Amino acid sequence: MTEKRKTNTLIVGIGGAGCNIVQSISLSPLTKDADFIMADTDDLHLDQLKTKGFKTLDCNEKTNFVDFFTTGLNRVFLVGGLGGKTATQFVVEIAKDIKNRTAIEAIVIATLPFNFEGDNCAMKAHTAVEILKALDVECILLPNDNLLEKYSDVNMFNAFQMSDQEVKRIILAEMESQP
Repeated sequence: MTEKRKTNTLIVGIGGAGCNIVQSISLSPLTKDADFIMADTDDLHLDQLKTKGFKTLDCNEKTNFVDFFTTGLNRVFLVGGLGGKTATQFVVEIAKDIKNRTAIEAIVIATLPFNFEGDNCAMKAHTAVEILKALDVECILLPNDNLLEKYSDVNMFNAFQMSDQEVKRIILAEMESQP
């Protein structure tokens, strides 16, 4: 990718949850100078995001992720919901690629599954977090169950939306604090 960047920060939404969160974040004035990429394995979802003007990355295409989006960057936020399929796998792969091949700061901001999502999701998320820690990648993790303590009105119908808002708040705070 050789186009000139408007910022030195990139926010990558990975998987369904990550793309939803980043799409919401992109509307904030605090991120007006950030670049955004949506990464997923769902071609239909990627096509919908393209029609909204987002750059997309098909994770099925085993691209060298670093070559795809790191020119001129100082920092990359990787955003996703760990515990499912796409983000759990590709947050790790992209972070590893960045860590092994560049001096760019990679920051993972991810949600961890609600208890009601089951043990399998929790185990996948735990494994991904352990790999990221071993890579020495900065991780800001949001256990979704903490929302139950923070907000009295969390239920199965609004839980994921509230989780998205919490991640959005964290990213906006990080963006605002950057020099």
